[in-house]
Amino acid sequence: MSLNKNRLSRLRKLLRSLKIGQNLLVSNLINIHYLSGFTGSNGYLIITPRHQELLTDFRYWEQAEEEAPDWTLIKANQSLIAELTFRIKKNRITTLVLEADTVTIALERLLKTRLPNVRMKPSMGMVEQLRMIKDAKEIEKVKKACSVADKALEEVSAVIKPGLREKDVANIIIQAIRNAGGEKESFDPIVASGPKGARPHALASERRLKTGEPVVVDFGAKVEGYCSDMTRTFHIGRPSNRFIKLYDIVLQAQQESIKAIKPGISCREIDTVARRIIGQAGYGNQFGHNLGHGVGLAVHEAPSFAPGNETRLAPGMILSVEPGIYIEEWGGIRIEDLIVVTEDGCEVLTQTDRTPRQLG
Repeated sequence: MSLNKNRLSRLRKLLRSLKIGQNLLVSNLINIHYLSGFTGSNGYLIITPRHQELLTDFRYWEQAEEEAPDWTLIKANQSLIAELTFRIKKNRITTLVLEADTVTIALERLLKTRLPNVRMKPSMGMVEQLRMIKDAKEIEKVKKACSVADKALEEVSAVIKPGLREKDVANIIIQAIRNAGGEKESFDPIVASGPKGARPHALASERRLKTGEPVVVDFGAKVEGYCSDMTRTFHIGRPSNRFIKLYDIVLQAQQESIKAIKPGISCREIDTVARRIIGQAGYGNQFGHNLGHGVGLAVHEAPSFAPGNETRLAPGMILSVEPGIYIEEWGGIRIEDLIVVTEDGCEVLTQTDRTPRQLG
């Protein structure tokens, strides 16, 4: 991957506008990947107004040469921290901006001890702010990841039946993602049957699927480092009237929210659309999480459809739309799709059918 000059230019412009310093230490591995292309698990970026360096150790040297050929590559011949402090001195950096959400207290103290004349300034979310707007190549990668998930769910839904353990279904999902061309899953698949469906992030367990119960299936695929995320709720056997009623409420909340998405509208306003529909149906207290979240190199990133979030939507943002209703001792229903904001609305990226489906 060659140097993405546009991303670095935007980052440097952001640093100047914040007036906190123009030398940045990037320690978040996802941000390192985003800016340089490097996907190793040990490294730092030093970004100054005029140049950029990638530091790593010998284990990743050939990988760094391949993935970040346009960066100045620094091989740590001793410890990476020792090399990092040496490069900061070498570059005559007197003020260094740190990523406060990934730099540990121990690392900050160590840097201050070794670099007593360097002023450390914490900052949060700078690179993440850039990552909110996806370029055409990023959007295409997320679309591919969504297509993989759609194909995987088609394979999985054909074999779901009573008696399978939730863990069995999760394992089938993982294999189906690979069968469909995905690199791996975006996160551990959620398979929550019966009363367990009332837990939005329930882990797949030994519990067996039973006729007459709903089952929530939530998973995503990764393609070229980019994630997808999708949820469908099925019914084992003939759906009950209660299931159909609740499903229709959740589906209406999702579809009306999607219709409202367009550039310039706030994330809070979109969240309110779904919350109002579910609340008016009498289930406001059973919808306790945000309507959705950003998706890209991470499966959860900025921005989010959440109460109080005044972030304005802009073309290139990719988010999930996932309203739900969760009822203790019965189960839950959630429907989730990914959308990308366009110039005049949005495009839905996940294509799996959303009508209530009977399995088994």
